[in-house]
Amino acid sequence: MVSCVPLGLWRCLRHPVTPGTAAVPHSGAITISHEVTAFAIGSRLNAHRGLIQFLVTEERPLVPGQYCLTEEWGTGPHELTIRLR
Repeated sequence: MVSCVPLGLWRCLRHPVTPGTAAVPHSGAITISHEVTAFAIGSRLNAHRGLIQFLVTEERPLVPGQYCLTEEWGTGPHELTIRLR
């Protein structure tokens, strides 16, 4: 799971999740990438205590740094920059 504080450049943290304990994801897919390489794919969860959360499966290890988060909406993809700590 990745949790983000949605202020300016989103600041995010990785959290391990025990299978079956995460909330039900929203529809729509997200991708966390750097340049053209996908590092994680998943879904957005309900907001929790001011945090935006994403349930993701890592394709490659997510290490601290800057990434592009792409969320597929009905109107098309929406991209924003996140910083993972």
